[in-house]
Amino acid sequence: MILGMPTYPLAAGKSGWLQVSGPRWVVPDILVGAESGDIEVVFGSNGSLTIRNTDEGVTGKFTAQIAGYIITSDSGGGQVAPFIMLNIDH
Repeated sequence: MILGMPTYPLAAGKSGWLQVSGPRWVVPDILVGAESGDIEVVFGSNGSLTIRNTDEGVTGKFTAQIAGYIITSDSGGGQVAPFIMLNIDH
């Protein structure tokens, strides 16, 4: 479970502030922002950010933790959505 995103680089075992809501610059998966209809962002199994559709399998069962949604998208297929609106449940 992801509790938040660090506001600055943290070394392992150190304390710091975590952001749980609001606009956030991120380095997401290349698919984030490529399709204008896919705006929900989730945490992948390795902690990376990806769009919700890539987490849904054949059964349509949704298991990933929601991170937020894309503020901007590029319908041309290039990744230009480094800003998301965080909405991590807490």
